[in-house]
Amino acid sequence: MTGNQIAVVAAPAVVLVLGTYFVVSYRRNQRMAAREFGGLTSAEASLNRFHAAAILLVIVGSMGLAAGAAVSTSIRDALADVGEQSRWLPLALAPVALLYGRWLSRTVRRASRERVTRDRG
Repeated sequence: MTGNQIAVVAAPAVVLVLGTYFVVSYRRNQRMAAREFGGLTSAEASLNRFHAAAILLVIVGSMGLAAGAAVSTSIRDALADVGEQSRWLPLALAPVALLYGRWLSRTVRRASRERVTRDRG
């Protein structure tokens, strides 16, 4: 087997292993939250779902790019072009990071208020 063939076979296998591990961990955390804390508040559940979807998207996307780069020269060239401009990526993604930080801090505050309200009553 060549390196490209190994990458094409290994990428879906890694996605399957990481995805399965992540789903099992996610469900285990849900059960623990239900047992220890009486379940998640709506804000906590929203945070939980958002980050779960983001992690799965990154796992599937990165493995797809790895397999695609091994198979297609155009994908490999596009990734090389992005790599050449990588010093600009943090600057380009700064607004996204700022918006995410703002959303996260608001959601965590809301979750904290919901938790206090639920624990009192």
